[in-house]
Amino acid sequence: MGKSKRALFDVLSSILEVADKKGGVNKTAIVYNANLNFLRAEEHIRLLVDHGLLSTLGDGTKYCTTEKGKEFLQRYRSLLQLISKNNRNKD
Repeated sequence: MGKSKRALFDVLSSILEVADKKGGVNKTAIVYNANLNFLRAEEHIRLLVDHGLLSTLGDGTKYCTTEKGKEFLQRYRSLLQLISKNNRNKD
């Protein structure tokens, strides 16, 4: 049985959830808690930073979810709930 790929927004939301901790988290924490390899984590972190959803703290080794990132998470969760409700109504 092969591994299934996660959708990009699922991966991005996982990273934002991990980084939504007081004081931020380092890349290793993101890799382990979001279940990514270092190369993929680096690509996704760069994307999130470039779009203002994730910021670096201190010397740039820690990452923290920005307010914009928290808004993304809230809207993404709402969308998932909406889709889930629609699927239950079709049964």
